Amino acid sequence: RGELLETLMAGVGGVEGKEGEDVEEDVSCGLSSGSTPSTLTTVDGAALGRKERTERIAAAMRTILECVGDDPEREGLKKTPQRFAEALMYFTQGYEKTAAEELGAAEFDEDHHEMVVIRNIDVHSLCEHHMVPFLGKCHIGYLPNGRVVGLSKLARVADLFSQRLQVQERLTSQIADAVFEELQ
Repeated sequence: RGELLETLMAGVGGVEGKEGEDVEEDVSCGLSSGSTPSTLTTVDGAALGRKERTERIAAAMRTILECVGDDPEREGLKKTPQRFAEALMYFTQGYEKTAAEELGAAEFDEDHHEMVVIRNIDVHSLCEHHMVPFLGKCHIGYLPNGRVVGLSKLARVADLFSQRLQVQERLTSQIADAVFEELQ
């Protein structure tokens, strides 16, 4: 796993804080043990359903529109807060599932010892620092060691983690960790 992660991370520098200090990034996904796809627990501990989260995002977007000097009630913007909220919920739906759920029962014992590679998986995510989109291609490879996973499931794991607020470096690590853990 170390070599796989090292290969995936090649050329990527560490994260630095003030005056060059290394900083540990928070990689939690926001799900608590009691969360379900329709309910997430917020950082402050509130359990919110999908509808309530969407409504809160829409209200925040109305505030943003006012703060930039526009009128959220004008014709062209009336439905924008709701549309934005629904789009953001779609772009971040990766918080509602786990890699184990995505990989499911697609693991098989197989006497295959050559490298398995799936290339050019399209990934799109939102940068967590500026909430702007980033796009890329993902390649996943692993040595089966007697266990294989369906190729389409690997693409789903890449989708799962890219549908969260991300940085490319963490996205790479999360995919590698999920594949490694699932094939153990």
